Amino acid sequence: MKSLSLALILISFVAFGRGSAQQFEWQAAIRPVPSDAFYSLVLSPSITGRLQSDAPDLRIYDSEGYEVAYLHRRADRARPQVWPLELLTRSDAMPDSSATLIANPKGHVIRNLVLSPLNSSIDATIVLEGSDDRRHWRSIGERRCRRFTRDGSVLDDITWRDLPRSSYPFYRIRPLESKAPVSFGRIGCFDQKSILHNFAELPMPHLRQEEDSIRKRSIIRIDFDQPYRIDRIELDIEGPRFFQRKGRLTASYDPLRGGDKGRSYDKRLRSMDICSDCEHIVELNGERLNSLKLYIVNNDNRPLLVRGLRAYRFKEELIAFLKADEDYTLRFGNPDIDAPTYDINYFQIHIPARIDNALLDTPRLSLPPKGQDEEKNAADDVLLWTVIILVGLIVGYTSRSMLRDLAAGKR
Repeated sequence: MKSLSLALILISFVAFGRGSAQQFEWQAAIRPVPSDAFYSLVLSPSITGRLQSDAPDLRIYDSEGYEVAYLHRRADRARPQVWPLELLTRSDAMPDSSATLIANPKGHVIRNLVLSPLNSSIDATIVLEGSDDRRHWRSIGERRCRRFTRDGSVLDDITWRDLPRSSYPFYRIRPLESKAPVSFGRIGCFDQKSILHNFAELPMPHLRQEEDSIRKRSIIRIDFDQPYRIDRIELDIEGPRFFQRKGRLTASYDPLRGGDKGRSYDKRLRSMDICSDCEHIVELNGERLNSLKLYIVNNDNRPLLVRGLRAYRFKEELIAFLKADEDYTLRFGNPDIDAPTYDINYFQIHIPARIDNALLDTPRLSLPPKGQDEEKNAADDVLLWTVIILVGLIVGYTSRSMLRDLAAGKR
């Protein structure tokens, strides 16, 4: 009976092993490399859009079907390059001791500011004003600031985005209401495009604009050719010289199960101000999106025209040691697989700072890895039939022994 139990266990093990083999929906061939070395495999947005959120479903296989260890790296949300502006001392032209005076001698176009406070806490509404002569000031923007630190340390920088475009030679920041004086050690402006080297641009989506005359709004439908993970969207909007509207960006979903089956709905992603002097940039968190909608409230104004949209994903790469005489395949797309654990994570210091790129072919629907699934399934078939035959022999031998024992008992 022990032999019979062992045989049944072997059958279960073989059957489980056959059903639990790693399956991937997509694959891309890695082009041959010139020498044995570490290489970077840049993952295109068409690949990252088919991965789980933390990309655990990536594997590199060699020609024999063995996994190749790799490091997965993703560009950070780097801070843009900041150009410092000059802080001026107070004078009779600015008697308000609570205001901060700023000079813009190079005539930078100011669309946003980075403020480095000297306070450990701020609870104030601050106003930004511009001037050509330091006597007549024009209001540009207003912002509520409320920040605190528990340990009394200096606050982190405050980023003030989407200011109306201006290039005054002088600016000042003053609090409208504050429980304590507000002071800044450094103030600068930045260009959003200075961080675009960290992004990979996605294929252009299809745009379709509709006008809802009853609700006095525009609906812009944005459709990509496949799902992508999106970190940044830039909108090109055309309108009259001056406009100020409210907008809402949503993602379209179509549930496949439950009571909402077949009923699509919109999930709000961001609310935004749409104005003639604003940079229409939406920062996202890598959501996997395929269809979007942008709602613009026009009220009684003439509708705006969305002329274009650019979407970006943070660059991602795999670092792996590849051999010149080997064929490699990148396989990906499995919603049920866990991230691999490789020894290479402990030896990153040995990877050169600058390495060449290895090129990937266009992804296609996956086939079984060469030398892996076919050979493994063939071996499993042999093992399974061997175990079945063994079980038959054991059952026959055991049954014959039992019959002999019964006959001997009767005699």
